[in-house]
Amino acid sequence: MDRRKLIADIKQNFMLKRINAQQQCEDFINELKKDEEFNDLYTKYTKKQIELTRFNFENESQNLVNEVKDLSSKIDSYLTLHNVDRSRLLPKYECTKCNDTGVYNGKICSCLLNELNKKISLANSSQTEFKCFADSDTSSLTDNDKKAYEIVKSWCDKYPHTTKLNFNIIGGAGSGKTFLLQCVANEMLNKNFIVVFKTAFE
Repeated sequence: MDRRKLIADIKQNFMLKRINAQQQCEDFINELKKDEEFNDLYTKYTKKQIELTRFNFENESQNLVNEVKDLSSKIDSYLTLHNVDRSRLLPKYECTKCNDTGVYNGKICSCLLNELNKKISLANSSQTEFKCFADSDTSSLTDNDKKAYEIVKSWCDKYPHTTKLNFNIIGGAGSGKTFLLQCVANEMLNKNFIVVFKTAFE
């Protein structure tokens, strides 16, 4: 497996997600701008913000700051009147830390690392996807099975701060061993660990 190519592919996907979020936001704003009142407010607000960035926050920029605040307040009033959430005027990125750039505080963001781990894990595993504890229906389990379920889930919640690093799950065919281990695999991926899932035969 070419790790560099894998990272490049993931970054490409992140860029596309980012562009898509920005495009959806732009489309929404353009729809609102069909109303002349909003179009006038938003155009003035944008221009004043651009002007403000040209100043070094010296005294002469205070008037601009006040104008931007006033226009922002008027936009808020317009949106409230028309029952529109102001957050929709900004792109809705999947990751609120890195805004889908894959970089946070100069380092690889956990969202990109998590995606990388999932790709590596699935490429080295016999499964195409993993189950999660939320998919579990414990109502039909025996007392022993419920106990096993609770022990394993508790282990996942605490990992890697656990006293035991290994365990065996033993039971007859159809008792849910594979399902439970898929849940473990999914939990580990969500904690940014690389998982390899293999059958005993493999």
